Order: sequence, then C-alpha cells, then structure tokens
Amino acid sequence: MKTTPIGLGDVFVPQATAPIVVAQSVLLRRRFVTALCFYLLILLLSSVTPLWAVETPLRLVIIGDSTVCEYPPEHACCGWGQYIQDYFKDTVHVINLAKSGKLYEQLGTTANDVVANMPQDRTHFNEKGARMMAHLVMQELTQAEPRLTKELAPEGPMMLGKLAAKPLFRDPVHDGAADPVLCWNHAERKWFMFYTNRRANVPNTPGVTWVHGTHIGIAESSDDGATWKYRATANITYGQGEYSYWAPEVIEHDGTYHMYLTFVPGIFTDWSHPRDIIHLTSKDLLNWKYESTLKLSSNRSIDACVIRLPNGTWRMWYNNELDHKSIYYADSPDLYKWKDRGKAMGERPGEGPKVFRWYGCCWMVVDVWKGLGVYKSDDCLNWTRQAKNLLEEPGKGPDDKVKGGHPDVVVSNNRAFLFYFTHPGRQNNTPKSSLYEQRRSSIQVVELKYKDGQLTCDRDKPTYIKLQPVSKKK
Repeated sequence: MKTTPIGLGDVFVPQATAPIVVAQSVLLRRRFVTALCFYLLILLLSSVTPLWAVETPLRLVIIGDSTVCEYPPEHACCGWGQYIQDYFKDTVHVINLAKSGKLYEQLGTTANDVVANMPQDRTHFNEKGARMMAHLVMQELTQAEPRLTKELAPEGPMMLGKLAAKPLFRDPVHDGAADPVLCWNHAERKWFMFYTNRRANVPNTPGVTWVHGTHIGIAESSDDGATWKYRATANITYGQGEYSYWAPEVIEHDGTYHMYLTFVPGIFTDWSHPRDIIHLTSKDLLNWKYESTLKLSSNRSIDACVIRLPNGTWRMWYNNELDHKSIYYADSPDLYKWKDRGKAMGERPGEGPKVFRWYGCCWMVVDVWKGLGVYKSDDCLNWTRQAKNLLEEPGKGPDDKVKGGHPDVVVSNNRAFLFYFTHPGRQNNTPKSSLYEQRRSSIQVVELKYKDGQLTCDRDKPTYIKLQPVSKKK
C-alpha cells in the first residue's frame, strides 16, 4: 500500500473519542485514538492547581507520538501539536513533549518525501491534516475547560472560524460551478451560494455550447461558510425554447430577494449573440419571479453587481461586451427602475465586476483573465487601479493550481472573504483531448488582507472562515 501524509479531506473525526477514518477506509492504529484521549487529559491536568487559579503564563504540556510531535520544516510530515500555540495569546506557553519513535529514527531530518513510500503506514499528517486535527483538539479542549477561551488569541484559528474545505465546492450535477455569489437565507438561517452551472460533463457539446443551456445552481452552508453541499437548481421559469442563465447577482432588501441575471436567448457555439440582464424577485431564494429586462447600454450586457450607495439609492456595475468588454454602470432609486450612466472604467477589458466596502473605501475586483484586477475608490465613481492582480499566480492546493476567476466578496465582522472559481484541468500537463478536465470547475475561498492601501491574499495558507448572520436590510 502506497502511503502519503494524510491531508485535508482524508480524516473525519466527529469527536475526540470516535474512530478516525482515513482514505480508502483504512483505520488509523488504535493507539492513536487512545493516545488522543490521553493527550486531552494531559492538557487539562498539566498543572497541580486548577487552570483558573494558575498565574500567567499558563503552561499546557502535550505528550504523544509521531502524529503529535514537531518536525523540521523540510520534513514531509507535520504533527498537530506544533500548531496548538497558534490558538493562544502570549500568556499561554505550549510545551510539546511528543516524540516520534522508530519511524523518525529511520527517516532522519533529511527525509522530505520518504514517508510517502513507507509501506503499511497511514498514521502521519501533512500540514493541512495536522492543522485540521489541531482544530478538532482545540474544539474539544475549550468545551471541556471553557475558561481557556479567554486565553485564545483574537487572531488565532479558534476565533477565526472553521477551516474551509479545499476545494470549497464542486457541483454534483454537471461539475461546472462558476461565477459564485453568496446570500444569507434569513428564514433558514444559513448561507446560500448561487452559481452558473456550466455543463462540463455533457458530451457532444461543440464550441462553447457547454457554457450555454445552463441553469443556476444553489449550494448551502450550515457552518458559517466552511463547507457546502448542493441544495437545488433555482426555480426560474423565464425564457422559451432554448436559453441560458449566467452570472447571478443576489441581494436582499426589505424582506425581498433580488436577482440580476444574465439571460442568453439560445444555445450557441460561439460568443457572438445577444444577452441581457433580467431582474427577478423571490421570498425564499428558491422560487423566482420575472420582473423586467433592464435597458442598458447594449444588447450584450452581462455580469451584474449591485450595492447600495450612502444616499440610499442603488448602483449596478456590469460588463458591456460591445465596448471592448468595458465596465459600465447604472443607477436606481428602488431596484426596479434603472438608468444607464455609461462607462465606469475602460483602460483594460474585464468581466465579473464585484464592488464592496472595506476599510473606509470602495473596492472593485474584476476578472481580467490574468487573475483579478483590483480598483479602489472614495466615491464609487473615480477608480484607481492597484498594480498587482490577485490570484494571477497558480496556487498549490487541490483544484487551485491555476489562475482564479469571476469572484464574489463577502465582508463579515470586518473580515473579507474572496470566493472565486478555477478550471483545475487547464494546466500544461492536462491533455487537450480531455474536454471534461479542461471544462470542469471548482469554487474556492481565500481571506483578503489589507495593508498599506493594497489588497492581497495567500491562497496556499489555510483559510479559517466564520461568516456572520446578516440582518435584514431596509
């Protein structure tokens, strides 16, 4: 049996005392489960006096084996004990006394990938698996001793939420999830994600017909955005014969949900056909009623994004394909009547604009096919381009080794999360004949960072996410 360090998605631990299941239904050694319970006991009883009576710094001592100990940076394995300190303030000192036995002695400090070929051994973590295990241990520890929560670091993983899945979501119907947008479902108290469901797995779809004939998929999250499962296809009945739905924008106002959807009246082999933005409304985010077709700058208008301005009116940005795919905008007093205002920016083409407020400014991220262009504005009218794009360089994670496209951004509790999609199969080593691999797509998420007036993100770092419930807007 070939062995690789256990990664995110390979380990499932419902509770600390439950069996730990790994890939291919291989169980970790029973000593792991027994040791894990013992580690928690040692953490809780590491002082003679009660935890709440210990003067700072508080010491937490961990003992264990190769699944817990610290490894040198060049090693292929990681122990979950080496990440526990990240959760606490400086007032807590974590002492990791865990040791690796024969395996470590055999490998030595120069072993980078040797562990991946050790026969009949499935008991070691890579970094993602170790971080996931550390998070589970901390959840159990803080529940067993709630007083420890006051010692958690404000920016530590425990306060930042759960570790987001990677990829975050793949559509089970056509495996073509793209153009994500999120909206809080007030009635069900969970997050919904809407997306264009491209027909990646449908055969005999020449040209770009696989990107046409598309419906809008819905995924839902009950754990603050960390994991998602398929819910349904949005019930939209607008259109006759063959048609396509693209790139939804969904917002809530005064108890009504509004969707601004790109509508294509047919299924075509190329891109040279009309498309409009239509307005739909809903009370439950599942069933949608057609309201109108917006009169914008051209009959090739796609990819709406809508926010409310400080004066109470609404502004929409969209892509005018007939003007070199420039970004245009329109204004509305009530979300129903719209007046086109012309070009918002056009120094370079792009699509899928997303505008949001963060750190006292308005930001726009645009898919420029070389990652995401970033713009900044004080008034939502005059935009300054940031020099460096986001997601231009491929990542290293699962389904993330390519550039990112068509984003959504959710600002929650002053943290900003960038949702985007990738075409994982569009790498140099993917055969051009493999149409499915070239076409399939995945949704990903990464946290944005703000520093010195610039937006950055590191898609290779673990993303801890905690999307807060949203109050109804009036």
